[in-house]
Amino acid sequence: MIIEGKVRNATLILAVDVCLRRMAKSPYRCTRNLIELGLSAFPEKLSDQEQYDLSHELLTACKSRDAMQAKSLFISSFLEK
Repeated sequence: MIIEGKVRNATLILAVDVCLRRMAKSPYRCTRNLIELGLSAFPEKLSDQEQYDLSHELLTACKSRDAMQAKSLFISSFLEK
């Protein structure tokens, strides 16, 4: 992987961690922020249906305060495809 890609991915992971800090306070906002973060970095990555499905999975993880699951979903959806 090119150095720019590695830096971008590391920056995204850091931004995900920042978003997840307030998941207990507002799981809906956390979900929205994660989706918007991923789409801002990779606008063509997900179809509308994939975006809808991911938002429901992320919301479930955020409501249950499962940061590891939410982070894993983000990484598998945006960074590993």
